[in-house]
Amino acid sequence: MYRMEIARAVFYDSLPLARQGQLFTANSLKYLYSRLVKARTYVCGDEKNLLPLRLKDPPPTLFLKEEKALKPLPERDMLLEFTAGDKNAAGLFSTAHGGLELFIFRFDTERNRWMWPFIGMCYGPEESAIHQIAVLEPRGLSAMSTNAKNAMVQEHARDAALLIAALEEIRKGVILPVEERDNESALGKGTKPTISPSSLARKARTQHKRRGQSKGARRL
Repeated sequence: MYRMEIARAVFYDSLPLARQGQLFTANSLKYLYSRLVKARTYVCGDEKNLLPLRLKDPPPTLFLKEEKALKPLPERDMLLEFTAGDKNAAGLFSTAHGGLELFIFRFDTERNRWMWPFIGMCYGPEESAIHQIAVLEPRGLSAMSTNAKNAMVQEHARDAALLIAALEEIRKGVILPVEERDNESALGKGTKPTISPSSLARKARTQHKRRGQSKGARRL
């Protein structure tokens, strides 16, 4: 699971940017960090598995067709991990300002680190209300070439379609949160419930009271 790896990369990148006076980007990363540490993680498979789901008719959508309003997220913050091509990636869904935000992170194997997005997207609250969210400082974005900007938006749109399809499977209960999936696997194998140290201590104290204080024991 990559949630805390991504959160650490985002947090440590924000520190030098703040010292250098790049407060817009630093604050954007701090905001992403605050959402990541609260997010519930879902492992959604790879692009090959998600593509048939994306191509369903009608295609998966974030909106209720009748009301043309957003479907509520199952969680306030959700990190959906997936594989895009040969690269690990993850999409952070968050409910914010009456809409839904999506930021996509990718692991760079050459740099051996997670890369944060220069932009995210906000969807809703109405179906027609979709706009970009700048993560990189706007002057940095404006300095990018038109081709680079278009490529960035297209990459987001392609991966967002896969993530929206995965989100529908989560709503159906097909894809479970990591901790619930792991718990079900453990129960399926007949693993005994974990006994916490505190419960053992309580049991020992109860037995001690029943037996009475032993000779030479110190009263606490």
